[in-house]
Amino acid sequence: MIRAIDMDGDVFKNLKADMNLVINALLRKMDECDSPEAEVNVKMKIQLLTEETESGDVQTVPLFTHKVGYAVKLEGKKEGHVDDHYVLEREHGVYWLKEADDPQVSMFDAGDLPVDDQEIDM
Repeated sequence: MIRAIDMDGDVFKNLKADMNLVINALLRKMDECDSPEAEVNVKMKIQLLTEETESGDVQTVPLFTHKVGYAVKLEGKKEGHVDDHYVLEREHGVYWLKEADDPQVSMFDAGDLPVDDQEIDM
């Protein structure tokens, strides 16, 4: 029997069946995870092997193997930062955080600043 080597022929029926299974599993997973995007990956390896028949003739035998997989795009993150102001210190090869002096000056700290007697034009 002669069989055509194309995607519609019997040669790739196992590949197509596996793709159907993977696509359905992927859609189910996307629905469960509320994922908006995914990928189906198909990899096919084709090898041409030679073998000797009982009559001593050498013939070429194709071997088609495949892998079908999927990747679901899932994202999740929580962003934040440390609210306090620290400086990095190093002592004896060990790093540690030290609370920094407050660099902000409030209007109530004016007594600590030099006073300038210049007039301000408005």
